[in-house]
Amino acid sequence: MGVLRRSEDTSVAYEKREAAIDDACMRHGVSLSRGSIFFTEELGWFRLTFTLPKEELDLGLRRLAGALSEMEMWEGSQGMHLLPVVGSSSV
Repeated sequence: MGVLRRSEDTSVAYEKREAAIDDACMRHGVSLSRGSIFFTEELGWFRLTFTLPKEELDLGLRRLAGALSEMEMWEGSQGMHLLPVVGSSSV
Protein backbone atom coordinates (compact mmCIF):
# COMPACT_ATOMS: atom_id res chain seq x y z
CA MET A 1 0.00 0.00 0.00
CA GLY A 2 1.17 3.59 -0.60
CA VAL A 3 0.70 7.09 0.64
CA LEU A 4 -0.93 9.81 -1.41
CA ARG A 5 0.73 13.14 -0.67
CA ARG A 6 -1.02 16.48 -0.99
CA SER A 7 -0.80 18.32 -4.26
CA GLU A 8 -3.05 20.99 -5.65
CA ASP A 9 -4.72 18.57 -8.08
CA THR A 10 -5.35 15.77 -5.59
CA SER A 11 -6.31 17.95 -2.61
CA VAL A 12 -9.58 19.15 -4.11
CA ALA A 13 -10.57 15.67 -5.27
CA TYR A 14 -9.76 14.07 -1.94
CA GLU A 15 -11.49 16.78 0.07
CA LYS A 16 -14.63 16.17 -2.03
CA ARG A 17 -14.23 12.43 -1.45
CA GLU A 18 -13.81 12.98 2.29
CA ALA A 19 -17.05 14.98 2.23
CA ALA A 20 -18.85 12.16 0.39
CA ILE A 21 -17.59 9.57 2.88
CA ASP A 22 -18.56 11.86 5.76
CA ASP A 23 -22.06 12.22 4.28
CA ALA A 24 -22.41 8.44 3.92
CA CYS A 25 -21.30 7.97 7.53
CA MET A 26 -23.84 10.52 8.75
CA ARG A 27 -26.61 8.73 6.83
CA HIS A 28 -25.60 5.56 8.69
CA GLY A 29 -25.48 7.29 12.10
CA VAL A 30 -21.68 7.51 12.46
CA SER A 31 -19.66 10.66 13.01
CA LEU A 32 -16.03 10.84 11.88
CA SER A 33 -13.63 13.77 11.80
CA ARG A 34 -12.11 14.43 8.40
CA GLY A 35 -8.33 14.32 8.34
CA SER A 36 -8.21 17.48 6.26
CA ILE A 37 -9.42 19.57 9.20
CA PHE A 38 -6.30 18.44 11.09
CA PHE A 39 -4.04 19.48 8.16
CA THR A 40 -2.74 15.95 7.66
CA GLU A 41 0.22 15.51 5.36
CA GLU A 42 -1.41 12.46 3.76
CA LEU A 43 -4.83 12.49 2.16
CA GLY A 44 -7.82 10.29 2.89
CA TRP A 45 -7.52 9.92 6.66
CA PHE A 46 -10.32 10.17 9.21
CA ARG A 47 -10.28 10.37 12.98
CA LEU A 48 -12.63 8.14 14.96
CA THR A 49 -13.16 8.60 18.69
CA PHE A 50 -14.33 5.46 20.43
CA THR A 51 -14.72 6.21 24.14
CA LEU A 52 -17.92 4.19 24.36
CA PRO A 53 -19.08 0.98 25.96
CA LYS A 54 -18.25 -2.08 23.84
CA GLU A 55 -21.86 -2.60 22.70
CA GLU A 56 -22.09 0.95 21.34
CA LEU A 57 -18.67 0.65 19.71
CA ASP A 58 -19.76 -2.58 17.99
CA LEU A 59 -22.90 -0.84 16.68
CA GLY A 60 -20.85 2.13 15.45
CA LEU A 61 -18.38 -0.14 13.67
CA ARG A 62 -21.23 -2.00 11.94
CA ARG A 63 -22.66 1.36 10.85
CA LEU A 64 -19.23 2.47 9.61
CA ALA A 65 -18.91 -0.77 7.61
CA GLY A 66 -22.33 -0.06 6.05
CA ALA A 67 -21.30 3.47 5.10
CA LEU A 68 -18.04 2.29 3.52
CA SER A 69 -19.87 -0.47 1.68
CA GLU A 70 -22.30 2.14 0.33
CA MET A 71 -19.36 4.26 -0.86
CA GLU A 72 -17.70 1.27 -2.57
CA MET A 73 -20.93 0.42 -4.39
CA TRP A 74 -21.45 4.04 -5.47
CA GLU A 75 -17.87 4.49 -6.59
CA GLY A 76 -18.00 1.17 -8.45
CA SER A 77 -21.13 2.30 -10.30
CA GLN A 78 -19.28 5.49 -11.27
CA GLY A 79 -16.24 3.57 -12.53
CA MET A 80 -14.17 4.67 -9.53
CA HIS A 81 -12.65 2.62 -6.74
CA LEU A 82 -11.55 3.26 -3.18
CA LEU A 83 -7.80 3.71 -3.29
CA PRO A 84 -5.53 1.66 -1.01
CA VAL A 85 -3.14 3.62 1.17
CA VAL A 86 0.41 2.45 0.59
CA GLY A 87 2.59 2.12 3.65
CA SER A 88 -0.26 1.46 6.05
CA SER A 89 -0.12 -1.59 8.21
CA SER A 90 -3.18 -3.71 8.80
CA VAL A 91 -4.20 -4.40 12.37
